Amino acid sequence: MNNEMHPLLTIGMIFKNDIRCLERCLKALEPLRRALSCELVMADTGSVDGSREIAERYADVIFDFPWKDDFSAARNAVMSRASGKWYLTVDTDEYLDEDISELTAFLKSAGKQQKKVCSLIQRNYASQEMNGLYADFPVIRLLLMSTGLRYEGIIHERWPITPQQLPKVHLLSRTIFHHDGYAESDSEQIKAKRKRNLKLLKEALDKEPENMTALLQYVESSRQEKNHPEIVRRALAAIENKWTGWQILGAPILRHAVRAARERNMPELQEWIEQAETQFPSSFFTRIDVEYIAFSYDWDEKHYVSCIQRGEKCLSALSDYRNGKGNHNELMYSSLLMSAPYWEQGLKIFLADAYLRTGNSGKCAEILATLNWALFDATQTENFMRVLRELHSMSTQDTAPILLQFWEGIGRPLPDKESAQKRLDAFHRAAALAFTAQNQKTEKEQKGFCRLSYTLFQPLADSCEAGRGAAVLESKDIREIHDILTGVENWKAFPCEALSYALSLGVPFPLENQTLKLEEMDLLIGSMAADKEAFYTLLWRTAKETSQGSLQKLAWLRGLALAAIQIYEWNSKEISDTDAGMSLARLFAWTEREFISNYYRPELLCKENIWALPPLHRLGWYCAQAFQALDGGDPAQYVKNLRSGLNSCQEGKAMIEHLLKHTPQLQKKEVPAELSALAEQIRALLSTFPADSPEVKALKASPAYQKVAELIENK
Repeated sequence: MNNEMHPLLTIGMIFKNDIRCLERCLKALEPLRRALSCELVMADTGSVDGSREIAERYADVIFDFPWKDDFSAARNAVMSRASGKWYLTVDTDEYLDEDISELTAFLKSAGKQQKKVCSLIQRNYASQEMNGLYADFPVIRLLLMSTGLRYEGIIHERWPITPQQLPKVHLLSRTIFHHDGYAESDSEQIKAKRKRNLKLLKEALDKEPENMTALLQYVESSRQEKNHPEIVRRALAAIENKWTGWQILGAPILRHAVRAARERNMPELQEWIEQAETQFPSSFFTRIDVEYIAFSYDWDEKHYVSCIQRGEKCLSALSDYRNGKGNHNELMYSSLLMSAPYWEQGLKIFLADAYLRTGNSGKCAEILATLNWALFDATQTENFMRVLRELHSMSTQDTAPILLQFWEGIGRPLPDKESAQKRLDAFHRAAALAFTAQNQKTEKEQKGFCRLSYTLFQPLADSCEAGRGAAVLESKDIREIHDILTGVENWKAFPCEALSYALSLGVPFPLENQTLKLEEMDLLIGSMAADKEAFYTLLWRTAKETSQGSLQKLAWLRGLALAAIQIYEWNSKEISDTDAGMSLARLFAWTEREFISNYYRPELLCKENIWALPPLHRLGWYCAQAFQALDGGDPAQYVKNLRSGLNSCQEGKAMIEHLLKHTPQLQKKEVPAELSALAEQIRALLSTFPADSPEVKALKASPAYQKVAELIENK
């Protein structure tokens, strides 16, 4: 505080257990305190989390005030200790924007003005990230102490400014407090705060049942409650009965009613929309919030003509709101829900789509070209891409300029690099949908089809993987395709359909001088495996071309074979070609044997040490040992190795069971009676000795045992 007897400004705060946000709030006030003669007065209503220690480092005056479920009492206790000419009240879960020029200029020149009460903007964020999801709310926070005004109301307290006095309140429209106190509505802290507020509001309404302000606040705070519809209907009855204040509070109440009806599928939705439009047609709560909600309903119901009408009306209202037209005083009682630029961008995306669906592709393109892509999140990026793909597919509009500007815009680090990366990831996800075989089939069957939507990305052939994928699909030149593939930087984002197409033409892969990690290979292979017929063709062609190739090519084949045994329908009753399953299992065993022999030290590849390998490699090793035994004429050892492989990796269960059932050498043959009798005699004899006895060892080495060993061991 400056060493003046009476500072120009007192900043007043109450706090309790606000360790999460208190220092952020206090630090943000420092530029204002340096710019003006200020004092900071703080009341601690019962902190035990270390907040008091933080407050003591900043406050000029700090004192304890026992909490008594009355916010006004605590606020007024702070005001009673204020010595400034002006008083500014601040909450701990908000912080002052760095642009304080408007506020400081007003206070320095306030002596020349007649203004006594001021409102400023509280920007309420819907998430802790504090991104574009917010609503601006003009709140009365600054007044001359000489007015003598003090707080009223035990909850959502305010200075008693009547609706008739609102025109005299001076709005500081560029002075913003960023507020995240009700973000992440599912957090335990927010739930506790909401429960507290509901209790206090109910008590206030018990004392004053016709208090319209408290009733509006009760509606707002009860949105998550089961009885919210009943509370809404109670508030609507107050409008019908014209309780004091209904003219200015009726519009925000009706807005909440419309939202509740939309969210909870209540039958009164259309009735309440019409009521809002009839009773409060000029209110921003009707023109923006109600129209936006009605717009979304019409969209879901495919009422695209009505959707367009409502969307345009909402955009017009948003323009008036931002340009200072209309009655802004009503907004001091409740904040708009859908006024943030983020929601406007979302409305425009769906409005553009509605124009396209009614045959106006030109208007669709016009709207898409005007969007502020830096405000997009992942969801809006995907929605935008869906509409742009549809516009490209269903019209002859030149979409290249929109796409190029969009690609450049979403990559800008606004508001930060993380947001830009989320947009880019969403772009790649949305682009990938255009390349799928099912999407191409659906597009071709649509009425008005003009071109496949994946061709939209051709202008980005030098910029991103979707563009390179489109360039590949539009080429038949193997050398050209090979050159395009060498430019791929992120195989995760490259359309697998384009790679499958390239490989079907005979483009060698993996590319020379370009190392792919195993996880990159597995990702690509997993994507391509969706088209089973094409995948098996690729597998066998690759197997023909790979014998003693590089480790990269062997790893690629190994990945293909592994994916193949996982998608093969081993248990299907429709599979009649048992040779196909056997060939696939042999290929898997061969590729695993070749790969692990190049990948692991030789001393690991023995029965005693095989446990050290990952499960699928253990399965592959045992399968390789099994086929070696089978080809050596030892079906009993073949079975043992297969069962050991199954014990080491359950993922191979279906394949192992198929092999045990369909291997020709294991099929039961008609055994001569004399051999069956000999086998039974030897089996009975073996049972009389311990399994590890010398007698058993000698008996198994005898010529008689060898004649019937398969009958005994495979039973």
